[in-house]
Amino acid sequence: MNRLCSRVCQRFVALLVLAGLGTLAALPQAQAQTPVGKRVAFVVGNAKYQAESTLTNPHNDAQLIAGVLRNDLKFDTVIERRDLDRRQMVDLVREIRQRATGADAVFVYFSGHGMQGPDGNYLIPVDARITEEDHVRSEAVNARDIVAALRMANPRVAVLVLDACRDSPYARRTKSTSKGLSRMNVSGGNLLVAYATTEGATADDGAAGNSPYARALAQHLRDASQPVLAQFDGVRRTTLQLTGNKQSPTREGDLEVSVYLTNPFAPITPANRDRIEDEAWALCRGAGTPGPCDDYLSGWPQGRYTALARTRLRELQALAVRPPAPAPVPVPVPTPNATAVITASSAPGTTFKDCADCPEMMVMPAGSFLMGSPASELARDADEGPQHRVSIQRFALGKTEVTQGQWQAVMGSNPSGFQACGTDCPVEQVDWNDAQEFIKRLNTKTGHRYRLPSEAEWEYAARAGTTTPFHTGQTLTTAQANFNGGDTYNGSAQGEYRRKTMKAGRFALNAFGLADMHGNVWEWVQDCYDEQAYSGKAPSDGQAYEVAGCSERVLRGGSWNGVPRYARAASRSWNARDYRVDGVGFRLARMLP
Repeated sequence: MNRLCSRVCQRFVALLVLAGLGTLAALPQAQAQTPVGKRVAFVVGNAKYQAESTLTNPHNDAQLIAGVLRNDLKFDTVIERRDLDRRQMVDLVREIRQRATGADAVFVYFSGHGMQGPDGNYLIPVDARITEEDHVRSEAVNARDIVAALRMANPRVAVLVLDACRDSPYARRTKSTSKGLSRMNVSGGNLLVAYATTEGATADDGAAGNSPYARALAQHLRDASQPVLAQFDGVRRTTLQLTGNKQSPTREGDLEVSVYLTNPFAPITPANRDRIEDEAWALCRGAGTPGPCDDYLSGWPQGRYTALARTRLRELQALAVRPPAPAPVPVPVPTPNATAVITASSAPGTTFKDCADCPEMMVMPAGSFLMGSPASELARDADEGPQHRVSIQRFALGKTEVTQGQWQAVMGSNPSGFQACGTDCPVEQVDWNDAQEFIKRLNTKTGHRYRLPSEAEWEYAARAGTTTPFHTGQTLTTAQANFNGGDTYNGSAQGEYRRKTMKAGRFALNAFGLADMHGNVWEWVQDCYDEQAYSGKAPSDGQAYEVAGCSERVLRGGSWNGVPRYARAASRSWNARDYRVDGVGFRLARMLP
């Protein structure tokens, strides 16, 4: 995982733009207009820390950004808060989710102390007293909680700015080797991560009431005619000028469409015609149903993308009329036999173990399924579409994740953070490279061809013939899987938040006889991550999508500390292949005769 800030006085700004653009109504060339939805901003400046020295600029910077959002961008609601304690910050996360639901644009800005903790980035309340690493979870607020609140609310545009990488005393006190904040584990949608300076450098706090970066950010946010990418290009240029070329803001990721903080579908004029056409084509290109392409062709019958839109429309129309594959019949689950001989005639549902300490494997039936989520699925991300049909060949898949005991038997060690959970609990804190080394040694030990499943194989097995978000139906409860039950999905009741892994196979199996396909730990798969993989790039035969030199690999299934939307069968996550945390493990696939 990238380390993106130095520990000494470095400021960090992460901008996560998650655009969930809805269907565009038909746009007559001269009169098209979509009503402006509500736009809400939350601006927090934490400066007066009770156990630490007061920070200089968070109040000033927060006041500056709030003023721009309120007076220049004309946000309907700008909620400005100062010096929040932990209870108030937890309440703020809940308020963000409530107010962001149905919004056109949401902007969240936090200025204050932050640090990297046991499982992600944490924002520090003013009443925090952190002297040991174990205090971080209980004293601070995980930035992922804000991201989850924004994604569950699903506004058209959501922006999160974390100005939280200062000279934090907490890293020194906890003797943390992690410097600053790390890259967020966020996938899907349109994503930009922007930083106030280059990696390993320090950012100037400023002596004129505001930091140079905050001044530059305010200046370019005021230019509402520019998309976000153009605004941050300007932020970089201005920051360089203000600091005599000493501070160079950077960014990673990219936006697939031009995303604006103001209403993108304003009345069409000669000045904005091309921009609105680009928005309409982007909706068509990423759509899972024919509607957005019909809309584009109605509004721009002779547009710049007309030929492409017609081709995309034909693809979506063919997909819409194609009959779904019949749901596989649930297969019986025989008692595993360590001496079973697996042949070409072994029936689906047959379980076997190649050695006493080997993972228990199950024969999966061949079949085809519709991969990805429909546009109507609650809280879906853009990288889950368009849906496309994939054929899967017969293979074997682990009944559970690889356990700590199985890892110990092959590797001779146990890296897990939850070793107290026991040898039957999933191994975690293993990266993609570690999983490959385990597979290499297991293949040598058994003489068989184990591997990671492809992303398509994983989703096919997780769905087990269903087309709903979970194999359990439209909702998921903590009686069915291990996840953060403090959050809900599609009206389900709140449940237990266990804050740790659970024994593999504790919960009810799906129709294919597999356990823990939702929650417990994220599972590495073989594929290289590409948010556009479903637009004709990924193989249709169930093989893994590979790109030479790929450094970012796909994760599936959600985890013990994740919200339920990320445990959906279609949800895709990713990270660097050397990413290790206590919420990530893996499950094995195996070639069959």
